[in-house]
Amino acid sequence: MSLQEFVDEFEGSNGELVLYNDRIPCYKPEAPPIRFEESKVQIELLHEAQAALKELSELIKSRGFTPTEWYTTRIAISACNLESGGGVVLEDFKLTENSNVEVTDSKGGTGALLGLGSRNALIWSNKNLADSEFRGEDLTELHDMITLDDIEQKGFRDEVIFYGDNSDPDYIPTNPELIEDMVSGITAILNDNQYVDVIAIPISNYYINAVSPYTSGNMRLSCIVDSLLFVKFDILPAPILDLATYFYENTDEYYNHLLNVSKKGEWDEWLEFYLNAIIEQAEEAKKEMNELIELEEELNETYGTDTVMSKTAKLGFIKTLYTPYDVQNMLDEEISIDEIESNMEELEEEGILTQVEDSPKNYILTTFIENFNHYDT
Repeated sequence: MSLQEFVDEFEGSNGELVLYNDRIPCYKPEAPPIRFEESKVQIELLHEAQAALKELSELIKSRGFTPTEWYTTRIAISACNLESGGGVVLEDFKLTENSNVEVTDSKGGTGALLGLGSRNALIWSNKNLADSEFRGEDLTELHDMITLDDIEQKGFRDEVIFYGDNSDPDYIPTNPELIEDMVSGITAILNDNQYVDVIAIPISNYYINAVSPYTSGNMRLSCIVDSLLFVKFDILPAPILDLATYFYENTDEYYNHLLNVSKKGEWDEWLEFYLNAIIEQAEEAKKEMNELIELEEELNETYGTDTVMSKTAKLGFIKTLYTPYDVQNMLDEEISIDEIESNMEELEEEGILTQVEDSPKNYILTTFIENFNHYDT
C-alpha cells in the first residue's frame, strides 16, 4: 500500500482531514484531502531506515541482554525536555532500598516528576500494549501516567488551546468536539495489520500533536507512543530507539515540520525528517549496543563469565540505576551488603560503574553516563 493510500484511508474513515481557516485541522465531509508524493529520495530513505532498524533488531536479538530500562529513561527525559525546553537530567532520579524510582530531593522539581511519569508510562505500555489492540482508552491512560494523574488534566480537553501567542497563535489544534472521533481514527489505523510499517509511526506522531487531545502532555505522549509502536509493529524487540533525543536536539526543525504539515500540507518534508531521525538514532543505538558487547567481553575476560563481580557489573546492562540491594536480590548465593558494596566500589575504581547517589548507594554503568552526556540535555 502506498503512503498516499495510507493517508487516504485514514482520512476517509470519518470524512477528509483538511485545513480550516489555514490553521485548524478538522474533519469536513467531501473536502479534498491533504496530499503528498512518494519522492525518489523519500523511498530511498524509507529503505535505508528499514535496513537500519533490521540491523539493530538483529543485533539486540543476538545478545543475552536488552538495555530497555536505560533507553526508556533517556526517551522519557528527552520527551520532557522537548516539550518543556529542557532542565530534566539523569541525576534527578534515584532508587530507594526497595528499588522504587524516585525524584531526588534537591533536584529536578516538577519537570523531573513528569519525566518519571513518562518513564513509567513507557515501561507500562511495553508490558501491556505491545501485544494487544490499542484503544483510545489506552491513549488516555498513558496520558494520565505522564501527567501524574493530575485531576485537572484527565480526559480529553474540552476547551480550545493555542500554540504560540494567543493573540496571534502559530497553531490551533482540533476543535474539542472532534477529538474523540479523531482519536478513534488514529487507533483504528494503528490496529490494522495492513498498515504496519515504519511509515505509519511518523503519521501517528503528527496526528497526536495536530489533534492535541489533551490540555498538555501531547508531545510527550507522541514520543511514548512512537517508541511503543516500533515494538507493537514487530520492527524492534524492545523500545530502544530514542527518537525523542533527536527531536530535542533539533527542536525548531521538529516543531516547524509539524506546523508545516498542518499549514502547508508538507508531508514529504516531515516524513523525510522523521526517516532521517530513525536512521541516525538506529546507528547510535547500534554503536551503544556494540560498546556494551565489548564491555561484556572485557568483564568475562577479567572476572569470569559467572562470578559475583561479573554478575554485579552486568546487572547494569538491564537496569538504569541499581543499588547493592538489587545485586543481593539478583544473586543466587547469600552475600552480605558490605561485601557487595566493596565489589561495587572496586568496579567504580576500575571505571566500570559510577556512583550517582549516596543514600542508598545508586550506581550506573559509566558507559551509560558517557552516552547520556553525549547529548546536550
